[in-house]
Amino acid sequence: MKTGKPMRKALTLALAFMLVFALSVPAFATDYFTTITAYYQQGTAPQYSSTIHVNLIVESRQISGNNLYRTVNVALTPNGTQSFYVKDVLLAVQGTNGLIFNDSSGNPIDANDDYVYSITDTNPDPDVTYAPTSPTAWNGWMFRINGQFPLLDDDPLWGASISTAYVTNGDTIHFYHEDMDDDGLGADYAKITSVSNNGNSLTANVKASSTYYEDDYDWIIDDFANYEGVTVEVYNANDVLKDSGTTNASGNVTLNIEDLGTSTCKVKVVRRFLSTGDYQNGLIQNTEDLVVYTPQ
Repeated sequence: MKTGKPMRKALTLALAFMLVFALSVPAFATDYFTTITAYYQQGTAPQYSSTIHVNLIVESRQISGNNLYRTVNVALTPNGTQSFYVKDVLLAVQGTNGLIFNDSSGNPIDANDDYVYSITDTNPDPDVTYAPTSPTAWNGWMFRINGQFPLLDDDPLWGASISTAYVTNGDTIHFYHEDMDDDGLGADYAKITSVSNNGNSLTANVKASSTYYEDDYDWIIDDFANYEGVTVEVYNANDVLKDSGTTNASGNVTLNIEDLGTSTCKVKVVRRFLSTGDYQNGLIQNTEDLVVYTPQ
């Protein structure tokens, strides 16, 4: 399901113990906050006869101090009755919001493409293109839908491409730059799985998932597990920082929301980058997650 590679890798028997659980998760009944499975098997693509809306997030590694982080709400209007796929979302955004999605030749993708090799940010001057470090590198662009990898209903199971991963109304498609040749080098895909408060004390739980290839090209997908040592911030409705803290071994952090009352706040995981070394430019170590919460 890696969008920047020339071929997909099959999930092998090394993952069999996880697949049994994954297959029990209905594609349409996923609760983003409580789901800890990092993938799901697709069913039949739904068809729509009226406009649907999905969210697109694009998040890059860091190059010379710059990084790409863009969020776009995308309206998809059917031609009669039709299903929509990730590629439809990208083509609807293509050339807008400062985003250009490219194939391996550096040309903007079109209706015949299955993969995104690089993404160009046209907002800076000159443009900045975020791409793998070489055509054969392990690092490149991947996507998750609502925090999970979509898998095709095949035997063996394969990761869905931008042409075969369908989207449903309200979905969030998250493209992020990854390195997968080692468990320790790849992005930790972070998500806030719960938020609660007791008076002025707000507690958030953060979990993370990672993916990587082993030497025999097995694609290993780690489910979401408690994420220690990541910074979490809470902002009031006016985007004023109220407090921040670091998650413990249980993935929990307690923050102070004094004077917030019952006003809506924003709780977010702070992105961070590997500073130097591998590939010289650094890679995103954890993706950003943000939820809106109203204290009880």
